[in-house]
Amino acid sequence: MDEIHVINSNQKNIGRPIDNNRTQIILQAVGELVIEKSIAGLSMEGIAKRAKVSKVTLYRRFGDLESLIRQYVQYHTSRVFNDVPELPMKMEANGTIVEFEQHLNELGYQLMKLISRREVVLFDNAIAAAVVPFPDIGLALYQAGPERAITEMSQLLQAYSNEQSCLSKSVQSAESLFSLWKSGFYDQLRMTGIMRFNDLQLKEHVKRQTGFFIASWRNEETLN
Repeated sequence: MDEIHVINSNQKNIGRPIDNNRTQIILQAVGELVIEKSIAGLSMEGIAKRAKVSKVTLYRRFGDLESLIRQYVQYHTSRVFNDVPELPMKMEANGTIVEFEQHLNELGYQLMKLISRREVVLFDNAIAAAVVPFPDIGLALYQAGPERAITEMSQLLQAYSNEQSCLSKSVQSAESLFSLWKSGFYDQLRMTGIMRFNDLQLKEHVKRQTGFFIASWRNEETLN
């Protein structure tokens, strides 16, 4: 079972140990209620009732509603990166990084598999609808989800760049790769709920897009 680290800057490490099973139930309740009631209908009281815990427990563990929703996104994003094997620090004699592209393929597949899950698509649509009336929550969730993925991808690209490009350039490259992975299926999935790829096709899609990105990325570095 994945360990869940609850992030709450106001919480001191005092009292009983965190019950990870109960925390998972709480996070599941958040996802269910966002889908059913939207962000506007979400409350600590409603989450506590659905998860069958006290409001005191929620406030003690998470601090407030925004922190709880942010933790929901962070939990699922963390699982993606935990599922991707660590990239080996092994290089060819000519400087080409062994298994770098394969690592990106696996990372892209895990990320796309996550955002393609029905509950995540519904959650994403609910959040998108709440961006205007609840901009702070929308920003917090972007930072906990897509921004975190792009940041980690950019650090990976920078670490394995032949030219050690600047971070801002690596961030732009990571954003481009993330968009390539989502292209051709995600917008349709959000609008219709229909996933056009099966598991194998999704892997092949990610592999093609990663290959295209790597070729363009290396060519750009060579020119620079």
